[in-house]
Amino acid sequence: MRSFAALLLLSFILICYGETCPGATFKSAAGEKAATATVTSPRQINQLPHPIESDKPQRKYHKDPMERPDQDLPVPMFDAADPRFRQDLYEASESSRDVAAAPCESFIGILDTGWNPPDPDVAVGPDHVVEVVNSSIAIFDKHTGQKLMQSTAAFWFSGTNPAPPSSFIYDPKVVYDPNGGRFIILYLCTDDVSESSYLVSVSSTSDAMDDWYSYNFDATLNGITPTSTWPDYPGLGFDFDQAVYVTSNQWVFNGGFIYSKVRILPKAQLYAGLNVSFNDLWDLRENDNGVAFTVKPASTYSDADGEFLLSNVWFGGTYTTYWKITDPILNPAVAVRPRVNVPSYPSPPNAAQLGGSAIGTIGAMTQEVIFRNGKVYTSFDQRVNWGSGNVSAVRVLGVDTASSMATVDYLFGADGKHYFFPAVYVDPNDVIYLVCNRSATNEYVSVHYVEDLANNSTSVQVKAGESTRSGSAPVRWGDYAGISPDGADQSKAWVCMEYPSQFSSTWYTWIGQAPSQLIGANPLNPLDQTLTMLPTQVEWSSIAAAQEYQLQIAEDAGFATLAVDVVVGDTSYSAASLTDQTTYFWRVRALGCPNNPWTPTQEFRVCNFVAGDADASGIASVGDAVFVIQYIFGGGPAPSPLESGDVNCDGAVTIADAVYLVNFIFGGGPDLCGEC
Repeated sequence: MRSFAALLLLSFILICYGETCPGATFKSAAGEKAATATVTSPRQINQLPHPIESDKPQRKYHKDPMERPDQDLPVPMFDAADPRFRQDLYEASESSRDVAAAPCESFIGILDTGWNPPDPDVAVGPDHVVEVVNSSIAIFDKHTGQKLMQSTAAFWFSGTNPAPPSSFIYDPKVVYDPNGGRFIILYLCTDDVSESSYLVSVSSTSDAMDDWYSYNFDATLNGITPTSTWPDYPGLGFDFDQAVYVTSNQWVFNGGFIYSKVRILPKAQLYAGLNVSFNDLWDLRENDNGVAFTVKPASTYSDADGEFLLSNVWFGGTYTTYWKITDPILNPAVAVRPRVNVPSYPSPPNAAQLGGSAIGTIGAMTQEVIFRNGKVYTSFDQRVNWGSGNVSAVRVLGVDTASSMATVDYLFGADGKHYFFPAVYVDPNDVIYLVCNRSATNEYVSVHYVEDLANNSTSVQVKAGESTRSGSAPVRWGDYAGISPDGADQSKAWVCMEYPSQFSSTWYTWIGQAPSQLIGANPLNPLDQTLTMLPTQVEWSSIAAAQEYQLQIAEDAGFATLAVDVVVGDTSYSAASLTDQTTYFWRVRALGCPNNPWTPTQEFRVCNFVAGDADASGIASVGDAVFVIQYIFGGGPAPSPLESGDVNCDGAVTIADAVYLVNFIFGGGPDLCGEC
């Protein structure tokens, strides 16, 4: 972002580009010039000589730290009795780095590309992870972490018609739309003179390695009207079934911020690689008619009958504003919803780090937004005092769209620690996942996430920082983190964020999947110290997020000698190959995370008969004594199995066994001697 000094004035003076400001809360127009798709092929890119990282920009990257206006907002003080405060209990140490409590899947992402900051983002489909940074794109196998392709954004979009206005391609975003089964990538581009673009690429299928449709949309246009503006700090979202939404802060070339803008792209055209028309909404206003800044669209995971947008006061405030777009294709309109009043969120301080200058945060800027189950969620930085002074912490809000109240409101952090550049995701069961950076005077900048923020306040360290991030204060960082549901299972979240590499002047990114483990199943049958017959039916309780289970049956409690080691998709297994008269041990665990817990070990013994039950009736009775006598003297059938008639355990079935059995039944004789 360029200098924000102009924004301070614009917060109080309403400016409309090229016309007098009306009282409406937005302006709109349809674009008449449809954008044409060109095909981008990851597989073909792999076959061509191509760059995977770019030279540093020839001029200073335009996102300088913000100039924030003075404010007089109360700083929240930690109160252990207040459920809004979620205090991180994670303790950093050398031994705790990158331990088994890390994500289910975890691997290194894109390495330093020469751009600063990287602005990492991530989206995950059924089989692939797509990561974007300034200014490169990479595709990974989500099951192995293998990088399948990496290309600069300039090379990826080089075939668009028209070509991008320059090689300065920045501010990436990527999402996966599970309803349409498509990845969507967004980059911004400008020549800093008179041209600017929204560069959009959408996968042709849910397979990220298949062909993509790439577009160059003129970002200077408001509908059909040319302007002298360029976009910054974008948002990328989608509604349930109709459209994709691009938002941006619009700046005048060689001037200041002027308004926020929304571009609406029909899914039906975009996802089919057709010529794409668009609708524009711009100059969005807050409830008091103030100019909205950094408006973000929602990634919509349940039907909202439209599309929600949200914006905070970037330098801190006591409210948030949200809007709803309806009829986005034929007659788009955006209505500002009732103001959502919340406890204050003063702008965060810069974040201390071990051995270097403070990391620059960028205020309470609106980060990514999602809609799920009637609520609009977002997260951002703010100032909090946890006991020994002010630090940067993460605020998570969930706005109930029926009441326009923040029914979800959490502050996450810890005393003496800084948390910044968050991203939030909420699964179908309203479980909140959060990713952010963390640092302190005794900690390098690291990557952390939280599983189920409402019920758990201990973070997991995804990746520890490896050195001090060099630079003068405030050190450039961010500008955001990536989080995405798993395209095959929305109860899982994937996170992506930068961390300082072993070389203090470079950043790396790390990708990981949450939850770090699933809860353990409960053994149901056979329970400990029980007898079973063949085939032995093994059963356990189901785990909602598990798709497969690993079952082990062994002859020893240490599971060194495995009789069964199988993966099943159900919660039961019929073990027919076990040996009769043998003691076994069994356990099971859900798959999906390598550190999922096993069930408590259960011991059982296979007994394919009841001692004395020579006639296989299920019980030992006088009839069995008669059965044995007939076998011995009358040529009757043998007991099945033969061992069931050997009740005195002398190794043979004789008249003595019949007498032994009669004495047991009628005379109070000794217990039957069979193994089972």
